Amino acid sequence: MTYPNAYKGVKKLFRAQILSLIVVILSVVTAVGIAAGAAVAEEHEEAGVVALGGSAALGVVVLVLSVIATIIMLVGLHQAGKDEKCFRTAFIFAIIQLVAAFAKGFGSEGSTLYVAADFISSIAQIIMIIYVIYGVINLANSLKDEKLAKRGKTLITLIMILLVISLVISIVGNFVGGSDAGTAAVGITAIVSAIIMLVAYIMYLTFLSRATKTLKNN
Repeated sequence: MTYPNAYKGVKKLFRAQILSLIVVILSVVTAVGIAAGAAVAEEHEEAGVVALGGSAALGVVVLVLSVIATIIMLVGLHQAGKDEKCFRTAFIFAIIQLVAAFAKGFGSEGSTLYVAADFISSIAQIIMIIYVIYGVINLANSLKDEKLAKRGKTLITLIMILLVISLVISIVGNFVGGSDAGTAAVGITAIVSAIIMLVAYIMYLTFLSRATKTLKNN
């Protein structure tokens, strides 16, 4: 095995991405619950409160899984960074994303702090993913795996498009909250954003799976 540290690190990134994929799916369910709860609250307040409460509980599960995925991801990036410097850069942006996500919790939905922190977190995530892919591309080129390297370059373009679209939708959603109608609108934009992220994550997960096999066999 030419790059043992990269193999172990990318393998952890793959596992972290599986958890992230679960988080996105649960986020869609949560967003649907929020949108449905807001709509029901207009007709039946008590039923709406119950629906929103259930979505909040699911949101806690999403938070816990997100933390676990983040820890595994950081360990993986640190480990892979011993063999390829792009992973070290990705690690830095992962920390920025984590700090921004933490800061976001101190702002109310729609506030300047909330929107700014959410924007920084999303941008940092995009850059982090790009550097991970570039790290795999560099390793693939070193191992003469042209197919994996080519797939990585194509994936960067596709993921950037998908994640930027998701980011724009998410930002729009942050500015329309407040009223019951606004809450419903936030839920709808969150659903669309999460679905786009789901597609991007699946593509990224497939790529990491292929990268793990390549690093293991070389």
